[in-house]
Amino acid sequence: MDFWKQEPKFFIPLNVDVLKTGEDLLKEQLSHLGSALLIDDYDPHVEVDTAKISGMSNFIFPKGALISGSFVMHHVAKLLCSSNLEYDDIDIYFKSKADAEMFANTNIKDSTFGGFQFSNPMCAYGHTGKEKINLIYGVEYNSPAHLISRFDIRACSMAIDPNNNILYAVRGAARDATTKDIVFNPVPRGVTVRRLAKYFKKGFEIKKHQSLFFVELVRSPIYSPELELMTKEY
Repeated sequence: MDFWKQEPKFFIPLNVDVLKTGEDLLKEQLSHLGSALLIDDYDPHVEVDTAKISGMSNFIFPKGALISGSFVMHHVAKLLCSSNLEYDDIDIYFKSKADAEMFANTNIKDSTFGGFQFSNPMCAYGHTGKEKINLIYGVEYNSPAHLISRFDIRACSMAIDPNNNILYAVRGAARDATTKDIVFNPVPRGVTVRRLAKYFKKGFEIKKHQSLFFVELVRSPIYSPELELMTKEY
């Protein structure tokens, strides 16, 4: 079964003129990271843009579910600059494991869809017959903005609310996707070298100030060797 009944279309501003770059951005990121480590402020204010979308999925989603990650980034880059950014799978976030199980049970139409095993405390992996799909239920979030503002790389910090047909994007994410620039959100939930290498393979580049910030992230408690080993090629 195809994921889209009708592919989404939308307009989201690139906001190039209001984005900090270089040293100014690095100073802001370091300030937020310092606040997180010193006073446990792990939810810095990050501007998030929204856009109404047309198009719909072939699947039925529980309330609060969000389609996110490189799959959404692919569609944004395709619409904005006809770029064909590769994606490996489709990430769908759920408020609970029960919601993820409901999604799988509701949308299984035949033997070509499925393969989900819910023994993992974080997520279940399966397929639609054509696409690999990840049902993620081990990440807490109270809103789309709360979820995507703590992703690691800003370019993928986008999500589609399939029940309300709204696209959410951290300000600058759309531009990063079109220019293939690696910029980090100031306080990601986790960061790994593997993820950075994965984006290099997609043709992304990292400039010197973001390289310096990545070093600070790796030196901080946000970096986890266990996560590095667990993620493999994720």
